[in-house]
Amino acid sequence: MKRLEAEAIFESMRAGRRHFECLLEIEQVLESMPERDRRLIAMVIEGESSRDIANVFGCKVRDVGQMVARARKKARALVRKQGASGSSRATAGTPADREKER
Repeated sequence: MKRLEAEAIFESMRAGRRHFECLLEIEQVLESMPERDRRLIAMVIEGESSRDIANVFGCKVRDVGQMVARARKKARALVRKQGASGSSRATAGTPADREKER
C-alpha cells in the first residue's frame, strides 16, 4: 500500500471517530433534556410538519417555532456546559487540541 493511500485511510478513520464522538455528545445532551424537548427535537429531525407537532403537543401551529427555538437553546446550553465541565472530549478545545490528544 502506498503511503498516501495509508494516510488517506487513517484520516478517514479519524474523521469517523470524530463523527462518532459527536453523535455520542448529541445523545448525551438529548438524554439530559426533559422528555418533552427530546420528543419535540426528534419530531423536527424526522421532518414532521408544524401542524403535526402542534397536534401532538396540543398547541397552536404558530407556537411550534418558538417551542423549537427554546428546545434548541436548551440543547446549546447543555453542550456548552458539558464542554466547560470537560465531560465531553468532542467540545473540549479546538480541533487541533483534540487531534493532539489522539
